[in-house]
Amino acid sequence: HVMGDLLGSVAALASGLVIVLTGWTPIDPILSLLICALILFAALSLLRTALGVVMERVPARLDLEDVRSAMTGLDGVVEIHDLHIWQISSDRVALSAHVVMDDFEKWPDLLARMDAMLLDRFGIDHPTLQPELATVGECSHANPQCHG
Repeated sequence: HVMGDLLGSVAALASGLVIVLTGWTPIDPILSLLICALILFAALSLLRTALGVVMERVPARLDLEDVRSAMTGLDGVVEIHDLHIWQISSDRVALSAHVVMDDFEKWPDLLARMDAMLLDRFGIDHPTLQPELATVGECSHANPQCHG
């Protein structure tokens, strides 16, 4: 917004200078239309971001399956389900998911590793994770390394 204000001021000064030096008055509406276009572009971008927050959509920079894959790739995770990612403000992203794991005793360590990975790799700073213990059938099919 500050850059838009700066460009508007520079355009006003430039058009005034051109009119004083050359007498060519069409420069004023031309530069005014250019500034209007820049303001419209910025407003549409802001509206798109605000609408994404209100509609709780996955932020455009994130891919749900990439996040699921990264979470599933952590040692001790059997499966991730009920995964939801949404933007809660212009700079905060929330996530909720059920984490199927092979051993509940590993949960504190896994939670810390998952929180750090989500923040570092995806910028997700508000995760809510629910642990679930895998059944024997889930372990054998979903993760051959499962000890449950």
